[in-house]
Amino acid sequence: MPSAVKVPRGICKTSPKSALAWDSRICYIEWRCNWLVGHTRNCPVGWLPILEQAALAIQQTNCTDFVTLSIREQFGDFVWNVETQSLEAWNHVTFAKQRALTTCSVCGTSYDVEYVCWGGSRLTLCDACDELSGPQIMDRMYPAKRRLGIS
Repeated sequence: MPSAVKVPRGICKTSPKSALAWDSRICYIEWRCNWLVGHTRNCPVGWLPILEQAALAIQQTNCTDFVTLSIREQFGDFVWNVETQSLEAWNHVTFAKQRALTTCSVCGTSYDVEYVCWGGSRLTLCDACDELSGPQIMDRMYPAKRRLGIS
């Protein structure tokens, strides 16, 4: 398991609560870790703190060959496809994926989380977020996408 990473100023351990907060945190992490640019907007809001902490940990390893191919939620799992020769960087990615299995993709809660079948797919949701309607779930998972007109 990767060592604990000190969370620097500007990075929160909680999920952003608004579209503006989500957008500004994505811009910040892409500025800090340029190998994430273009991929972070597909990360659900509940998993953004996991991505931020893993990305900063990878940045601290001084890995020079790290390439992000894609980041997304697929069938309730956090998918982060990368290319790297660094075992330490790979461990941080794997640890982030494992943490996401027990974290709600909507609100970031890490207790009472389960896979929920929804709309022909599967999502990782807590009991409170499972009570939301479909459009509410999507609006909360990706708060800035509707505002920015991104599908």
